[in-house]
Amino acid sequence: MANQSIRVGHSYLIYEEAIVKNAKKERTERMELTATGLAAQAAGKVLVDIRRAEEWRSTGVITGSHQLTFFDATGHADTACWLESLAKVAGPEDDLVLICHSGHRSGIILNFLHAQTPYRQARHLAGGMIAW
Repeated sequence: MANQSIRVGHSYLIYEEAIVKNAKKERTERMELTATGLAAQAAGKVLVDIRRAEEWRSTGVITGSHQLTFFDATGHADTACWLESLAKVAGPEDDLVLICHSGHRSGIILNFLHAQTPYRQARHLAGGMIAW
């Protein structure tokens, strides 16, 4: 009997892990936009490049994007000021796409937006400007 309950328990854990993995994949797909997807469907999207000015100069920016630096060179951010600037170019209902160099910083900001602001439909460019 003990073996059966272990097997059932193990099967349940595997099933639960699969559900969690699938939910994470679906969440990631909703949150990320590929470079190909963005290029094909850029119309109507509000693009916000959160990099610093030296990064914009180094790689250029995607045409039509708004440059709103989030993190300074030391990694600090004034979230209230940034959100105020964001509100001038995009509302929570807009199709907002965040852009950074590799997708790492925009992913962090995206998690912040989803957790603590009304911008719960926002996405970010997977792979950032490297992918672009």
